[in-house]
Amino acid sequence: MRDDIKIIGKSLFLKKTSTLILGDIHIGLESAMNQNGLLIPRFQYEDLKKTTREYIKKTSPKQIVLNGDIKHEFGKITKQEWKQTEEYIKILNKKAKLHLIEGNHDKLLKIITEKLGLELKKYFYTDGFFITHGDELIKNDDYEKAHTVIIGHDHPAISLQEGGRQETYKCFLEGKYEDKNLIMMPSMHEISEGTDILKENIMSPYIKKINDFKVHIVGEKTMEFGKLKDLKKII
Repeated sequence: MRDDIKIIGKSLFLKKTSTLILGDIHIGLESAMNQNGLLIPRFQYEDLKKTTREYIKKTSPKQIVLNGDIKHEFGKITKQEWKQTEEYIKILNKKAKLHLIEGNHDKLLKIITEKLGLELKKYFYTDGFFITHGDELIKNDDYEKAHTVIIGHDHPAISLQEGGRQETYKCFLEGKYEDKNLIMMPSMHEISEGTDILKENIMSPYIKKINDFKVHIVGEKTMEFGKLKDLKKII
């Protein structure tokens, strides 16, 4: 990673502009899974708030960016989503200047953001960093002057096996898109680890030649595993 970027758990912190980036929150995911017959305990939102407060305490950011898929349901806003999304946004907005980026799950989020007097954007630019959700290509003047693009969307993860035991870990991917540095962030939610990049395809149009991307595995400490193509040789 660049010297001016720090990985904090599942988040990124841009040191120069004191910007904390959180991606793929998916508030309401556990409610949607319950409605589909998957009985999981509803403690995810409280864990999200706790983790977020830890990241804020560690970084004391001046700006916070929520990089898309803030809510989960596509075509509706459930009662749980409305209440928790509004509360979560209010909490962050009190801590720092808040920037909200629209993800593919956020088509109805504008109902909440307009109520709170906040703007929902397709991207955010700060000091050479172009931050967008990653489900669609966005190229404009801010993109052209950026040295680094930061996306989410695919929830990257990787499965590692030792003996008969297999564990899946969230990870960051670091590589290139055109002449830009590119970083794909993992999801914030803990219900599932995400897309296993050893077995599943990445959908974001920003990811090309994924085997050349470096893998940074999320844990108590971030672990660097080199390029994916080299990791595949030893797994």
